Amino acid sequence: MTKVIMILGRSMLYGGTEAFIMNYYRHIDHNKIQIDFIYQGDDDGVYDKELLDNGSKIYHVPFKSKSPIRFSKNVKRILKEGNYQVIHSQMDAMGCWPLAIAKGVGVPMRIAHSHNTKHQTNNPVKLILNNIAKIFLKKYATDYYACGYDAGVFMFGQKLTDQNKVQIIHNAIELDRYAYSDLKRDKIRKEFGIGDEKVIGHVGQFREQKNHKKIIEIFIEIVKTDNNVKLMLVGDGELKSNIQKMVEENNIRDKVIFTGARNDVSDILNAFDVFLFPSLFEGLSVIAIEVQANGLPMIMSDVIDNETVIIDAVIKVSLESNVCVWKNAIYKALESGRKEEKEKLIEAGYDILTEAKKMEERYFSKVKDK
Repeated sequence: MTKVIMILGRSMLYGGTEAFIMNYYRHIDHNKIQIDFIYQGDDDGVYDKELLDNGSKIYHVPFKSKSPIRFSKNVKRILKEGNYQVIHSQMDAMGCWPLAIAKGVGVPMRIAHSHNTKHQTNNPVKLILNNIAKIFLKKYATDYYACGYDAGVFMFGQKLTDQNKVQIIHNAIELDRYAYSDLKRDKIRKEFGIGDEKVIGHVGQFREQKNHKKIIEIFIEIVKTDNNVKLMLVGDGELKSNIQKMVEENNIRDKVIFTGARNDVSDILNAFDVFLFPSLFEGLSVIAIEVQANGLPMIMSDVIDNETVIIDAVIKVSLESNVCVWKNAIYKALESGRKEEKEKLIEAGYDILTEAKKMEERYFSKVKDK
């Protein structure tokens, strides 16, 4: 059996990277591949019971930023005692640290995985450290993975990406699970007391990257002329209270639904009429693929990777555009309605049944080669 260990920057919560991991995890043969996890911090993850029930081990280590020596010692001990053949880092640039430890103890396959097109910090010191980490990441990794071309260029450079030394790992999903359903639409809309209103929706953690402030600004413009509309925001995060305050200050509380974190996003998408996605940056977003599998029209910012756009029901708008331009795009999408184009998603490599088998072969072949 091949033994793989994933290392993350925290416990597994509801987020894009975690959704990617779980989509592959659920479709890999656990009789052939053992997948264990290292979390930073003591918090439990939302998928822990499922992981443990499938025979995975979960290790907790101190945050590297708070206890660097203890972090290093614990990771080294786990890797040595577990005799892992593969370490798969989900930590973007800072994955260079555990990958260096893994190289030191002889782990043959060391994967660096890029999920974004920008560092997730604006702190000047952290930005410098992350840029230095990118240099060492290429030294300690044996394999370079990215969710899309732009994420590959950002993390590993233009040269390696254009030389096809960066493998594009599609953020594949269970396409049938996300197909549109009238029954699911009625169930969710009933749960939240939604009648015939048009629903503008968003799914994402409340952090700067997701640009919730822009969402509220656009929605404020919409309700000036349309009373038959609601905004549904799915997720949690450190900036949620700021957005709630903004909603209160603009007297639109009765129009905005905060659902909190949910584990039924595949159902919730059916209740939306359009998906608003003005992120400041993204890799190749999992939620964007889920939205397209649902056939839901989507308005996204122009900075999001072009590889994200698979079906016709996607409109790109510049982040520099004013709220009226965004509003007009939303109404254009509402007019067009849903467009189910499953075959396009399969052809583009977003069917998890196919892509998980490819991942199994990557793990197997590299270990055999070593």
